[in-house]
Amino acid sequence: MRRSSHARARTLKPTSLLLRVLSGLCTTASLASPSVALAQEEGDSAAGMSSSSHTVVKGDTLWDLSGRHLGSTYEWPRLWSFNPEITNPHWIYPGHVLRLREGAVGGMPGEEGGVAVGGARLLRRGGSGLGTARGAVLLGEQIYLDAQALREAARIVGSPQDHMMFSPTDEVYLQFKKTEDLQEGKELVVFRHLHRVELSPRAGTHSMRQYVAGDGGEVVRVIGALRVASVDHEKRVARAVVTEALDPIERGFEVADVPRTLADVPPKVSTRKVEARIVSCAEPLGQLGENQIVFIDAGSKQGVQTGNRFVVLRRGDAWRQSLYLKEYHSGEARPDPSPPSDNAYPWHAVGEARAIYVREQSSTALITDAIVELNPGDRVELREGY
Repeated sequence: MRRSSHARARTLKPTSLLLRVLSGLCTTASLASPSVALAQEEGDSAAGMSSSSHTVVKGDTLWDLSGRHLGSTYEWPRLWSFNPEITNPHWIYPGHVLRLREGAVGGMPGEEGGVAVGGARLLRRGGSGLGTARGAVLLGEQIYLDAQALREAARIVGSPQDHMMFSPTDEVYLQFKKTEDLQEGKELVVFRHLHRVELSPRAGTHSMRQYVAGDGGEVVRVIGALRVASVDHEKRVARAVVTEALDPIERGFEVADVPRTLADVPPKVSTRKVEARIVSCAEPLGQLGENQIVFIDAGSKQGVQTGNRFVVLRRGDAWRQSLYLKEYHSGEARPDPSPPSDNAYPWHAVGEARAIYVREQSSTALITDAIVELNPGDRVELREGY
């Protein structure tokens, strides 16, 4: 019996040792599991952050990046839709942070450390909402230039390149009428006038300029953008690099001292009352809404400051105004055959626009609120203390 008991004990020892080893391993695993899980979560989080954006380097294209990050090169339109600040999908530039999914953080480097353009379709604006001052706004296809800007417009007079049409990265020479405020790195806009020959013959006598301001200003078409590389103040000549081309740029085109990208700004209380009108918008549209850029025929000379809020005003019978030429009647109900004029009605607020760039005679504003469709020609007003 002793022998069998001793034998049984000897046979149990390896089993006990194995159980102890397994128990030790389990204990070690249980102690290490929280840190392992935490590291894994942090790794997953870092991977998620890294996969939500991509910083463009030389040689990148939307086609290649779509294949790398979205699984198919044919997904490039979807990648483009995440980055509406890109006006031409064939041109993306090093340093641009591309969003790889909707709602991700990214954009072109903007002022105050912000990024340009993000969620809105027409405005192409960045940030999470209208109240942020960390975004930037990219102007659209049309801009309003006041009389002073038109008088001081420069002209493309030559280029080191031996070709007729210019595209991004090409260098051009500019002739200015004055260069006191010109400095290296400044953004300029290439523009053309909206001549009648560019309109359809069916347009008749209706001008494409939706509203003509009384100060001699004009709505012009944006062709591209330049960045000043060097300035010769004595000869009033500057060398600039083409940074954007919506259409081919040629010698003889005019250049305005207006930035292509504007910083979004927080609201600022107005110190005076100013009355003005919406001259036009940054897109060739007849009806305007939130997140669109408009141009107003009042500037710093009238007391407008960056951040001031214009209240958009209307008056009159909205239904009658919608009938345009004649009234339509239904059944026995007939409106008053002799309605009062619009001047008999009080003004009421229908929208709000915030000044984001102010010149001496004009302002560029962002529509932040609209309860109806706004139109070029609408009256706007700064209210003292608001």
